[in-house]
Amino acid sequence: PGDAVENFEAGNAFLAKDTQEADLFRARSREYLARLRQAYDGLQSGTAASTVTRQPQDGAADPVFLIGFPRSGTTLLDQVMDAHPGIQVLEEQPTVSTLRNHLLVRDDGFPSNLFTLPADDLLELRELYFKTVDRLIDRDPAARLVDKLPLNILDAGLIKRVFPDAKFILALRHPCDICLSCFMQPFDLNEGMVHFTSLDETVRFYADVMELWQIQRDALDLDIHEIRYEDLVQEIEPVARKLMDFLNVSWDDKALAPIAPAHRQALTGTSGYHQETENVTTEAIGRWRKFEIHLAPHLNRLRPFIKAFGYSGTND
Repeated sequence: PGDAVENFEAGNAFLAKDTQEADLFRARSREYLARLRQAYDGLQSGTAASTVTRQPQDGAADPVFLIGFPRSGTTLLDQVMDAHPGIQVLEEQPTVSTLRNHLLVRDDGFPSNLFTLPADDLLELRELYFKTVDRLIDRDPAARLVDKLPLNILDAGLIKRVFPDAKFILALRHPCDICLSCFMQPFDLNEGMVHFTSLDETVRFYADVMELWQIQRDALDLDIHEIRYEDLVQEIEPVARKLMDFLNVSWDDKALAPIAPAHRQALTGTSGYHQETENVTTEAIGRWRKFEIHLAPHLNRLRPFIKAFGYSGTND
């Protein structure tokens, strides 16, 4: 395990060899995280809910957002839902980021003005969202639209303002396992994945993201369904059935097609697809224990989230 960690450190450093680009990604990411935190500063639990007013509907149902930290099982969840005839999944496309960038370019205070955006702006953003979706896929108006991009977890507040009735599926996994998996998985360099080049930075980014999520969850009236990776890979059908209930769609056995042998293909598209569909096993659960000596310096940072999300195993 020691050599493995050192090898991943070296490999990730090579992936980020363009330090100027990596530094730019880090700076942008950290600045946006800090500004988001400031937007929530001073808000008491639940107080932001009153500022999220319902807007006139355009006939389109508010989407469902599949969020979480990368490597939390979102790809398998994506495939289960997309196999259901009543659900249409949009896979890792820049829909929410298009709204965010639209506001950032205007330079009128976003995200500090997140809770004071006027109704006309929210309706404009809603229209922009669906236009973006329609450029990416042939939207089925009869299907439930699920927008899957894990790090949209950062923008739950913006999503809630634009879509008051949005549902959120939160994918969870043991914080130690998820940080280890992100660190050991090659990603294309961008503002999110740049933080996975070292184990220390991976843990820090996880803590920043999940702390912001807790702030948003407490401040906003979010409709959330949590799914644990560990439950998903151990017994997928009951997890899938509860998910369909949350989405208000009837059960269909086709939802289990992605785990049938004939469908276990090594498709490309996300870093986790091959592993999460070809090897729906419990082998990755608790893998962090093999590397506990390397995670030990980071456990104090992770323990609050281990406890908050109902996990154990670090002598807490």
